[in-house]
Amino acid sequence: MNWICSYSSVPGRKHIRAAMPCQDASFSKTDPRPFLIVCDGRGSSPDSHHGAVEAISAVSEYLSASEPLFSMLLDSEDENLAKTLLGPIAKSIVAIAAGRQQLLADRLKLPVSAFEFTFIFGALGRMRSMFIHVGDGAIVAKIAGRMRLLSPPSNGEYANLTDFVRFGKDNSSRMRVKLMPSDGIEAIAAFTDGTAEKMLKANTFEPASEFLKLWQSLSEMRLDNLALCRFLTESFWEPSVQDDRSMALLCVSQEVGSSPNIDEASGAALTTKGANDGDEPISSQESRSFISRNLGSIVLALLLLLLLWAIICAK
Repeated sequence: MNWICSYSSVPGRKHIRAAMPCQDASFSKTDPRPFLIVCDGRGSSPDSHHGAVEAISAVSEYLSASEPLFSMLLDSEDENLAKTLLGPIAKSIVAIAAGRQQLLADRLKLPVSAFEFTFIFGALGRMRSMFIHVGDGAIVAKIAGRMRLLSPPSNGEYANLTDFVRFGKDNSSRMRVKLMPSDGIEAIAAFTDGTAEKMLKANTFEPASEFLKLWQSLSEMRLDNLALCRFLTESFWEPSVQDDRSMALLCVSQEVGSSPNIDEASGAALTTKGANDGDEPISSQESRSFISRNLGSIVLALLLLLLLWAIICAK
């Protein structure tokens, strides 16, 4: 299964008028596995865009460095192992994103609250996919041909407010974490609140049909980052949407060999076996046997490394 991605962030009219930078940031990639991230800096801080950009950089680096751990979570057939790993991995992802706020505060001599942001993360695997959501914005998917809202916007404790990832705070209560089967997932879209104003119905959160058109174009290699940027700046957004707009997309490609797929990137066995692929090599059998005998120790070692990485990144 080949995946293709696209992402873009554009400033809203209110920020253009105020000569402020776009406070959104977005990213999607298919290597080492299909994943996407969208962040929206706190609107009341003129420097929050730094936090959004740095969070994406930190989490992308972490995912690449910790791919064996993500493979155990998302590609393994062991459901109990996946459930054990989900909480620690989700917390470490948010902690690493939050850790960049402290680095920015030290560098720019500002309070850490100046760099707070909303956060959406999604990663796909052979067996299951994970999603993390803090704050507003939303996640929409196409599963078995039908659109589905995976995670709606959150307004936090009070109306017209939202939750943010915050350094030095317990973000667990603000995190919405979802682990679901990957079977049937054909496309994913993550987007900020400015994009949601037009792409979700206000009362029902029903996804707009434009998602299907975007995914179709993406699957046919007709929606690169520049084309998505054009969509986000089309006239139909104005004048009702004044906020910054971001979107990150993942979609199964209709073009053969168009992009790295999950098993090329992570080693997960996704390709169909050929007629002569009957027996598993002895070296592979021995490796599986070793892993099964020492699974507990391997998981513990990886969790300790995960914790150490999060502590280092947070300093």
